[in-house]
Amino acid sequence: MKNGLKDGTDNLHIIGDIIEQVKVGMLTTIGENGVLSSRPMWVQEVDSHGQVWFFTSKASFLVDQVRGNPKVQLTFADSSKNKFLTANAVATEVNDKEKMKELWDPTLRAWFKEGLETPDIVLLKVSLEEAEFWDSPNSAVVRIVGLVKGIMSDQVYEPGQHERVSFPH
Repeated sequence: MKNGLKDGTDNLHIIGDIIEQVKVGMLTTIGENGVLSSRPMWVQEVDSHGQVWFFTSKASFLVDQVRGNPKVQLTFADSSKNKFLTANAVATEVNDKEKMKELWDPTLRAWFKEGLETPDIVLLKVSLEEAEFWDSPNSAVVRIVGLVKGIMSDQVYEPGQHERVSFPH
């Protein structure tokens, strides 16, 4: 345990499932004077090392901010399925054409008109450092029964799995 956090590799399948199911997360960067800036990003892959991959443009404000400070935060939320994740991470530009081919999806042409030949296309690899997730039962009945148990007894209401984890790199 690092700072009271569990090893994230034990929960990587849960974290990966949350990210893959939600698919679009908010990526927050730190700009000049510590100003935070968030934008929605479409996930291409979550790999077995706790790295989340995105396509972006080298000329983007996002990449400019990452160059200035690679510390970022990712958040994913699906309230209909009671799945939530927040993660502190480090972002890196990756200019690997083979990895781009592996991750390419034709829907990306909406942003990159020339496909993989778009001049300023780049991957953003976001390596998770610490994450916190909530994964609760999807059934309203299960949630209500748990809530009633918490009200009617001395038990604390536990709506599902909640973990704080760190990732060794």
